[in-house]
Amino acid sequence: MTIQVLNQEMANEPVMVKQNFVEIGNKALFTANARRRWIFGLDENQRFIWVDRCEECTKRDEKSEAAIACTRSWCVLTRHKHKLSKNDSDTANITFPRASLPEHLIFRILTFLPAHVLHNVAIHVCWSWYRLVKTPIFARDNLIRSPSFLSFNTYTWCEVPSELHLQTNSNHSHGSKLQITRSSLPLCCKVLATCNGLILAKTGSYSEFALHLANPVTGENTSNFPKLPEIPAIQALWLPNVGYSNGHVAGISYIPSLDAYKVVLFPCHFIQPVLVLTLGTDAAWRFVDTTTAKVNGSLRLYLHEMHFPISIDGYIYWTNNFYPSSVLVFEAESEKLFYIPSPTKKMISSFLMSNHGNGWLGVAEFEGLSNVQIWALTNVELREWTKMFTITTRMGSLFPRYRGAFNKFHGLRMAQLIHCSTSGEVTLVYFATNKMALYWRDVTTGAYEAAVHNRSDGLYFYSRVESLISPKSIPSATH
Repeated sequence: MTIQVLNQEMANEPVMVKQNFVEIGNKALFTANARRRWIFGLDENQRFIWVDRCEECTKRDEKSEAAIACTRSWCVLTRHKHKLSKNDSDTANITFPRASLPEHLIFRILTFLPAHVLHNVAIHVCWSWYRLVKTPIFARDNLIRSPSFLSFNTYTWCEVPSELHLQTNSNHSHGSKLQITRSSLPLCCKVLATCNGLILAKTGSYSEFALHLANPVTGENTSNFPKLPEIPAIQALWLPNVGYSNGHVAGISYIPSLDAYKVVLFPCHFIQPVLVLTLGTDAAWRFVDTTTAKVNGSLRLYLHEMHFPISIDGYIYWTNNFYPSSVLVFEAESEKLFYIPSPTKKMISSFLMSNHGNGWLGVAEFEGLSNVQIWALTNVELREWTKMFTITTRMGSLFPRYRGAFNKFHGLRMAQLIHCSTSGEVTLVYFATNKMALYWRDVTTGAYEAAVHNRSDGLYFYSRVESLISPKSIPSATH
């Protein structure tokens, strides 16, 4: 969106809503400036203006605690006197002029900002913004506009609780497409599933564990977000290299029609039933009818080979390397399990295919390491798959320094497609003995980028969005 700006320094400057800030001309609403000198408001003619404390006010603030009343017509302190402390490095105590944008326009602008910016900056600007950002309707609107990103972690429990984020957003025209950043998780945990920015996590030892719901953006941890109700006694069958807690596979889904979240749990032991829990409603876990999906028997042996669950529009999807011909689906509203035939017999990875704020289940078929066929489940009710892209890569030319390491690849399980958008941006990962090669490509333009990183055993990827939805807003069934 574009709005015209008028003030002494900037005439007719456009306002651009960007990922991390609102930019007005060559200035930013949310900046790294510790003093937070700049705000926005309306002038006498109800025109959108950029207001600033002038240099004279800034100097006086640094030298004296006296009240300041500036005479400059465009300075924010012109008509208002404020008691400023020289020990107060920012201007959080300043009461800015009451004239501001209409609330619906502020709502519109703020929903375009990332959740972490809103939580760390916007809610501290003024009380009205704080109340606005905390409303459920704002959290939902902001979630709709939040792009998904990739996170990955390891199975090592002794590591510092954190996520590594892989940036693959095409809106960032400058800088690396494969830039990796680290952020803290609210607790030392293993992430089992994600939905609407919330993470379903496991804490505790291998024999005794608990499930938790957390939001990494708000930083809520075990002490202030609700635990899930106690799980019925399960004699877990421990399998080597199990990626999910004690062999259990879990998923979480949001049902818009019910405005409710449901959690489903697959114990790995043969005789234990599949369990489901409606957050805020159920006081105990319930059994799921599995007659339509035969999830017992041999499938239980390979639960630890399940790929990370993907939750989309009330459905949870799991794929399995040992059963590439089908996809296991849990419909959260009806609580039914069923299979969908896969479009390929050589499926090697599943992922969330981003589609302008929505998403489809995507699967990839690898023919060796060079050719990749990409499919999307465009209609789950009709079981319709659509072939989206075909990619051909040459690993030797992409990673010449590591050609020897990547020539050791044998079989399909050494490569994984981890991200794809309907616009044609694809990210793949290739594994060697102690290296991980990331490859990003834009199918439509032919642009590509490659990077090599040290890898850790048990590395797993998952797609997540940032949101302001608080676990506290979902009542605990134990209360």
